[in-house]
Amino acid sequence: MELQSYDIALACYNGEKYIEAQLNSIIKSVSFCKIAKLNKIIISDDNSTDNTIELVERLFQNNPCINIYINKGKKGVKNNFQNALSFSSSEYVFLSDQDDLWHENKIERSMAEMLKVKFENKLLNIPILIFSNLNFVDENLNLLSVGLGINSDDPKNPSCTAYRSYGQGCTMLMNRELLNISGPIPEESVMHDWWFLLVASNFGIVSYINVPLMDYRQHNNNVCGGYQNKKLNRFFNIKKQTDYLNDVSKQSLFFTNKYYDMLSVNELRSSLSLHEFFANIDNIGISTRIAYFFKRKIKVRGIKDNIKLILQLLLK
Repeated sequence: MELQSYDIALACYNGEKYIEAQLNSIIKSVSFCKIAKLNKIIISDDNSTDNTIELVERLFQNNPCINIYINKGKKGVKNNFQNALSFSSSEYVFLSDQDDLWHENKIERSMAEMLKVKFENKLLNIPILIFSNLNFVDENLNLLSVGLGINSDDPKNPSCTAYRSYGQGCTMLMNRELLNISGPIPEESVMHDWWFLLVASNFGIVSYINVPLMDYRQHNNNVCGGYQNKKLNRFFNIKKQTDYLNDVSKQSLFFTNKYYDMLSVNELRSSLSLHEFFANIDNIGISTRIAYFFKRKIKVRGIKDNIKLILQLLLK
């Protein structure tokens, strides 16, 4: 039986310091995987001003699977990934950053989960998103923290994914159905990985592998995401709290408009109601917002996240 094929979409910008190690770890993981075959590694460069592309071309010139595309003008993180995905043709696609390290079994374990989900559900035409846990490491690969610390049921729940994301894009594997229904990544989305999770949790299947399958490198030049990253300062920063809810509101408005008919079916009406709440938050009084919270229409876990949400609802 012919093996299923997959692409790897890697977005980069000024990544010369770490991209060699990243690509070497990916190639090692590709070699380890025996249940699927690599079609191509798609590198989308957002007009780097360092030697990222020259380095990749010199070190990996004999690897026919590596395809490099340079954006016309600087696009930013979301559109850089969208550019990479636009060159993908395989049934399955992994997302990759430029500065992490994939574990040897990352591809095989993720593909095994994807094929298991499809087999168990006998579903051929439904969006599927697989993502895993990870290790946070510093720029020298010293361990900072193990794991995302999430409840494995939350990423599957539309009432949870409306308010926050749960997985890092660099751990994600998607099938073609998810890419077709979710793309192109909208400007109104908070971030590309949250958008994919939002769509998959509402209209497909999300499966979380609670095992670290990569090392997520933290350093001064990270574009987004991170371990600690002055979390306490962010928590008490009023502007950041209101900006966060503004971003959620904008994303919910676009999500509702794009998928209104699909969200109107009985099993998704609660999700539609929640997104309409966020989309119209500016027109809803504080008392109504707080009442909505205490009715537990918005699903968040933990004291810190609940306090943060209350602050946002009060300050918006």
